[in-house]
Amino acid sequence: MTSLDQFRNFERDGWNSAARQWHELWGPLSRQSTEPLLDAAGVKSGHHVLDLAAGPGYAAAAAITRGATSIGVDIAAAQVELARALHPGPTFQEGSAEALDFPDCTFDAIVMAFGMNHMAEPEKCLAECHRVLKPGGRFAFTVWTAPPENQAFDIIISAINAHGSIPAEKYPGPPYFFYADPQNAESAFSASGYMNFSSEIVPQMWHHQITSDLYDSFERGAVRATALLSCQSPDALNRIKSASSEAVEKLRKNGEICISAPAALMSAQKPA
Repeated sequence: MTSLDQFRNFERDGWNSAARQWHELWGPLSRQSTEPLLDAAGVKSGHHVLDLAAGPGYAAAAAITRGATSIGVDIAAAQVELARALHPGPTFQEGSAEALDFPDCTFDAIVMAFGMNHMAEPEKCLAECHRVLKPGGRFAFTVWTAPPENQAFDIIISAINAHGSIPAEKYPGPPYFFYADPQNAESAFSASGYMNFSSEIVPQMWHHQITSDLYDSFERGAVRATALLSCQSPDALNRIKSASSEAVEKLRKNGEICISAPAALMSAQKPA
């Protein structure tokens, strides 16, 4: 088994374990960029839309409300099961974003919410999306912006750097924030034959009730971040949790905790 296969299995197993937790902990945040994501892909009534790395199926469901038809594809069976339970309108199925089981020129638009940095070979995903897009169709994806712009990730990573360690990943994937850089995203799109690249930052605010909610979201509701925290010693974890809670408390205003966690939204078009 290659290291890329190991990373794919790690991601699949991780999302099978974290499907419900991600929906409950990260869903209220990540859904804030769903409509801008569909806008960037040009989704409208009558379109046939593919939602890749669909997770709980937010984008596929939102496309239906626009009068489109949609199919959500995810590598994790638990995510597919959850999406089907949450959204009866779209079709959801298991599959790999790097080897799509669809004919050429099938979809008018493709979207992917926070999945690109979870691909073992993102360039294969881009090429496959180009293949199954109709001429003139757009592929749009969101990824998390990098610290310090992203307060949520900045707080956790700063706490780990101060009180724990960031070891080499057991199953390395693409650099986590690589596609948050518009130059990197545009180059990747261009290499796969896309044109008319566009990028924007979508503001998102994460609302929490208690200071430990942020730490708990990373510890229980993610995959790569959860694996990073699992590598820490019990003492380090206690100090990381304490430090992150202190940083979160400083953001409390009028009794409410609001943490900025913007999305970087990238899109490009298959030539007509």
